[in-house]
Amino acid sequence: MRASLLVAVFVLAGLRVASASCGSPHTALSPPSGARLPPHPTIYLFDTDHEVNVLDALEVTRVGDANEKIRFHAVQLATSADYTVHRLELWYASPRDGEIRVSWHGKPLATYMIGDDGEPDHAAVTDVDHHTHRWMCSFEDVIRIAVEGNAIAYQIQWDDDRTTVLADAHLVWSDAPRTDAELELGHPDCMAYNVASDQLAIAHTFELYALFADGRVKRLGSSIAQLDPQHVRLPVELIRGADVRLPRRFDVAVTTSPHWVFACAGTGGLAGGIVVVLVGRRRRREADAERLAPARHVR
Repeated sequence: MRASLLVAVFVLAGLRVASASCGSPHTALSPPSGARLPPHPTIYLFDTDHEVNVLDALEVTRVGDANEKIRFHAVQLATSADYTVHRLELWYASPRDGEIRVSWHGKPLATYMIGDDGEPDHAAVTDVDHHTHRWMCSFEDVIRIAVEGNAIAYQIQWDDDRTTVLADAHLVWSDAPRTDAELELGHPDCMAYNVASDQLAIAHTFELYALFADGRVKRLGSSIAQLDPQHVRLPVELIRGADVRLPRRFDVAVTTSPHWVFACAGTGGLAGGIVVVLVGRRRRREADAERLAPARHVR
């Protein structure tokens, strides 16, 4: 009797701990609050509220003068069950503004210091693996992509014209800054699939791009991914910039750091080639934004 009672106590205690771990992701900005941004920066909003009009919910002001609002552009990039991703182009924020505040529904969401310049853009995939975990509240079944560098978000262009935008997996759970990021593709813990499970169950080719705070975009490579209970295809070609020929015709990918990428495919559709043309590091901020997402809202 006493043993049964002890077991019941431990089970209930375990349920209490597990329940305390259950939670919901929150709206967040990348990079997290406290980051130093280059002049006229670009940041990314991961909106878990799926706000219809982000211009009504967002406000950008100077920390020293809350009455001085800073104009910005908002571009919707992608949406999933858990959040909608918007690119926020703070082209009117400059070093003279010093520290700026981004508010969401009237409450501070992040503060940033606008510097005179930014650090050089760098991003690379360092590892990929498959991770699974199950517990009473949820489960995790993801392809993890470890990345290094100072990119603040990553955009995946799939071969069927879908777009997925990811940031560090901890972003919508914690405001603490991290040196290296880990992207999760599939079903993260306590969340829904960020790519539809029936689509991810089929091997799809894709291209991966790193998105930086100075507005630039860098192509990191192309690969193939698949995830279902019987098959896992890891995108190993992405590691350290390796590449692979893919049987798919990609649209022209926009990048200014350090090259443009043109994609082509054979008439039979069974072979693809990537032609890389090196050009100067010219800043084409407006052209990039138009090509990556045609819908833009201005406030």
